[in-house]
Amino acid sequence: LPVGGSISFTVTAHVDAAAGGNVSNTFRAAPPAGVADPTPANAIATDTDPVTPAADLVVTKTNGAVSVASGGMTIYTLTVTNNGPSAANNATLSDPATVGLTKTAIGACTASGGAVCPTVGAGAGQMNIANLEAGTVVVPTLPSGGSISFTVTADVATAIGGSVENTFTATPPSGVTDPTPADATATDTDPVYPQANLVVTKANGVGSVVSGGTTTYIVTLINNG
Repeated sequence: LPVGGSISFTVTAHVDAAAGGNVSNTFRAAPPAGVADPTPANAIATDTDPVTPAADLVVTKTNGAVSVASGGMTIYTLTVTNNGPSAANNATLSDPATVGLTKTAIGACTASGGAVCPTVGAGAGQMNIANLEAGTVVVPTLPSGGSISFTVTADVATAIGGSVENTFTATPPSGVTDPTPADATATDTDPVYPQANLVVTKANGVGSVVSGGTTTYIVTLINNG
């Protein structure tokens, strides 16, 4: 290493998933035996970076159907999984209201991998239809590898045509980033097919008929939709 000489190289490092605060890394160069460094302080360099937690949230939403009936009902299964590496405690869930569907019930939530389901109730952050549509349902504990799942029942409007589309989104808490936010949103789309409940009646209004005679029947057809 002559006077004016220089070398340069790179070092790749993995950031521990549990790391918090800052990470610091120090590089030092020392002269060989018999050589003095008149300014040893600048032979040491430290790089310090704050660590931003990252949680890859992945959601799914499906009713397992290829179509829904006008005036009928459908049940969606919603799942959110944290693929880590950091925890996503206090992540929020959103399933906005959509044209043609009216939510009527939320089924029991199940949790795995150390996750804890949102509390059911009418309070802020709790699991209810209004909070879910407003995007304010809070998952209190969602560690890396954790998952929760629940169902949402909805009525299909009678006048709707075309398709109904329903979207579910999970958002990490403040201070946590999602490296792949696209898979934190899932949409289920189903064409709506018309449904008509036809009811017929037929009666001649008499208890018996005469052989060789005639009778008149009244036939009625009703569409109950």
